[in-house]
Formats: sequence, C-alpha cells, structure tokens
Amino acid sequence: PIVLLPFMGKPLNAFVLGEAQAEQLGIRPTQVKRRVVLLATMAVGAAGSVSGIIGVLGVMGPPIMSFFGR
Repeated sequence: PIVLLPFMGKPLNAFVLGEAQAEQLGIRPTQVKRRVVLLATMAVGAAGSVSGIIGVLGVMGPPIMSFFGR
C-alpha cells in the first residue's frame, strides 16, 4: 500500500483546487477518495500489526525472562 500512495500524487494535487475543478481536470473524485482511504487504511493496519507484535514482546519478554532466570 505504501508503494502505491506516491502514484496518487497528481490526483491529490488536483483536489487542492476543489472537487469540481479536479473533476474538470479528468479526475474522478469518488474513485480517488476510495483508493486513498483504502491504501491509507491498509498502511495503518500493517504498521499497527507490526508494532503490536513488538509491543507484546516488549511487555511479556521481561516477566518470561525473569521466570526462567530464577
């Protein structure tokens, strides 16, 4: 998802002018919105899943090591 977001630059730059002007430039506003939301959601989900694993190991690691270290 992160690899595809930079290719959305031109349509997103057209949104700066407003949806009506972007549509006049040949951009489909609803389609671009859906793609950006989908890609951003996938990127956030991937980041959360990776940090979630690290967080669980960070919280559970020390008690487990102290249990086996006795």
